[in-house]
Amino acid sequence: MKMSLFRKILTPNIMVLLGPISVLLGVIILFVIILNNGYSQIKTQLSTLKTTRNSENQLQTKLDKLKDIPPGILDNSSDVIVVLPYKNPGILIISQMRLYANNNSLSLSKIELKNASKTNDQLAKMQLSGEFDIPNFLSAVNFLKNMISSAPISTLDELTIKLSQAGALEGELKTSAYWADLPTQLPPLNEPFRELTKEEQDLLTKVANFSQPEFTTLPPTTPGQRENPFK
Repeated sequence: MKMSLFRKILTPNIMVLLGPISVLLGVIILFVIILNNGYSQIKTQLSTLKTTRNSENQLQTKLDKLKDIPPGILDNSSDVIVVLPYKNPGILIISQMRLYANNNSLSLSKIELKNASKTNDQLAKMQLSGEFDIPNFLSAVNFLKNMISSAPISTLDELTIKLSQAGALEGELKTSAYWADLPTQLPPLNEPFRELTKEEQDLLTKVANFSQPEFTTLPPTTPGQRENPFK
């Protein structure tokens, strides 16, 4: 019965069509596979092209911003580094303290540096204390104003003013100085350019106006002839 049923279905005409139909089905299946694969590749290429164009636009924006920077803007970059140095600023703080004490007629009798410590992974601090004789309160106030508005940046931890047994004013100041490592990596080139906020601009303007330590630059000297010490 089954054989006769197959013979009725698979007539000679149908047998003749089976070959082309099989080829056509194979072509359709192959076309669908190629179409899916091609669409996936096209989609990937379009995504890559979009990312590339975004990166190009961001780079162009950064380049335009760099072109707008005034030529002499980097001349004052060292001032900002002095405000927050990359190494222990103890010597600079002592220099500033001696300078402002002398300018305001204060007599420093003792200066002490304490061990440095880390406040977090990026910022470190060191405490400095000083004892001094004060001619009057106005001199002490002016001295504090000078210290607060000078570089390197520091914070006033404690101030004590008292009368000595001889009736003179004596003061003790404790302040903390800070420093941090300089950045070691630049942001990725394809990262969007971040504008400074108004608060950040005001802060940079403020610290740029801090009084800088006085540095002495020694002129270069040419080597001279050494005298023979054994003559």
